[in-house]
Amino acid sequence: MLKTFFIFLKSELNIVLDSHQKSQMESFVVFYKKENEKINLSTITNDEEIIKKHLIDSVYLAKYQNLSPFLIADLGSGGGFPAIPLAIIFPKSTFHLFETRNKKVDFLNRAIKLLNLENVFVFKSRVEDVNTLGFRNHFDLVIARAFKPLNILVELALPYLKIGGKLCAYKGRNYLDEIDSAIEAISKVGGKLNRIERYSLSDENDFRSFLFIDKIRDVNKYPRPYALIVHKPL
Repeated sequence: MLKTFFIFLKSELNIVLDSHQKSQMESFVVFYKKENEKINLSTITNDEEIIKKHLIDSVYLAKYQNLSPFLIADLGSGGGFPAIPLAIIFPKSTFHLFETRNKKVDFLNRAIKLLNLENVFVFKSRVEDVNTLGFRNHFDLVIARAFKPLNILVELALPYLKIGGKLCAYKGRNYLDEIDSAIEAISKVGGKLNRIERYSLSDENDFRSFLFIDKIRDVNKYPRPYALIVHKPL
């Protein structure tokens, strides 16, 4: 089922999985499809779309960013993309997955147990509770895919990063509008836009983007209470 995905990994990212990793990836997709019928993890259901829009989209980050050995936070982990495929590929990195919804937390925990992933941990918590969780200035990299608009995401994500750490936001074709809306917020929360990488899953009309934001200083007053973050974005 995943032959085209494994070919993509080798040809585009120079990544060759061993037999155990291939088995883990296949088991995850089978489990995801089964559970998706019950708890609506995603509207993407057919094999070709799962491979392209979930698996390939998740791991494309490895083309532009070293991912091992890092301490990585995935905010709004949902159906396990991108963190679980990345955790399978990069077993020397540790992934912390943050999710609030009970059904998805349960799904993630069962997926981790099924795959015997010892480098993945799930936290049922609100992302803005970084100080209560004890994760301020903790991570090398924060990733977020289909999570929040950039002007809200940076206030939530940057407190998790060490000074010099990096936020990678998976975004679509309207990334320039998001940057325009977030440029002041990025500065206020102690960040700096590092670079933008565009990529395509099929053709140039279906391009997406990675936005890389460095944490250059820690600003203790952020994040604010979530209601303020949403209703009065920076």
